[in-house]
Amino acid sequence: MTETPMSLVSVRAPHGKFKAEEREFGPEVKISAQDHFILDLAVACEELPNTIVENAFLILLVSWQENQWRVFVRLRITVDQQGRPQTTTESISAQQVGFSGVPG
Repeated sequence: MTETPMSLVSVRAPHGKFKAEEREFGPEVKISAQDHFILDLAVACEELPNTIVENAFLILLVSWQENQWRVFVRLRITVDQQGRPQTTTESISAQQVGFSGVPG
């Protein structure tokens, strides 16, 4: 674990059945290691009750230690009887932007 804070640059949810356009933060939101942060994001999910959506992602673009990183939060979405999506976090991973030679 690190004590170095990060800055939230943007967030998006690109899955076709659980989608939110990219939301950019200006100024960036500073987040310390001990902070709790609630992210309010309008997401479109028009699936029928009892539907399960696999492999939805919340993708965060953050700045940390003078580099940009993408944090991938893989979600499983279960639509309840009232048609409201409920999320379960399946995994979290991060990749430095440009690590593969492809710019951000």
